Amino acid sequence: MNTSNKKPLPATVKFFFGRVMPGTLVLIGALALYIGISNVLNARASRSWPSVKGKISKSDVRIQTGSSGDQAVSSSASYHADIEYDYLVDRKKFKGSRITFGDFGTADRSDAETIRSKYPEGISVTVYYKSNDYQVSLLEPGLRTSVWVPVFFGAPFLLLGLALLVLIPKKIKSTT
Repeated sequence: MNTSNKKPLPATVKFFFGRVMPGTLVLIGALALYIGISNVLNARASRSWPSVKGKISKSDVRIQTGSSGDQAVSSSASYHADIEYDYLVDRKKFKGSRITFGDFGTADRSDAETIRSKYPEGISVTVYYKSNDYQVSLLEPGLRTSVWVPVFFGAPFLLLGLALLVLIPKKIKSTT
């Protein structure tokens, strides 16, 4: 097979596959890792956060779709327990909506309904809040398995992107 007849790759193709695509993977991976590690650290620290009594002010299930925002059920719908609660810290009123770190929704509406039924509107709850930022609060402190999802999602993207940033330019140079 004669390889001398191959045309060189255009500069735009080299740039896209050598820099843009790997750079995008690195960016996605780094962002997911940052969010994931931040959530893991906050979830872990939340076990020792101070707590106050609060009251559930909203208890619903929210449907989020991957399409134009239509609330109709689709194959890409995810369901979230839409819980809001009010609480007082140092005589200041705050509103929270986080149940736990790592709550990304579920494809099964019954899972979101189970969480919603655990927190019906009007009941008294224990609210855990960050001592140096009273607006950061949650109802269920501690680490959950789901809090690791962005870390496990981001690490391969970051590693693949970094590998491609090194390997593709070397491959392009060796073929020219």
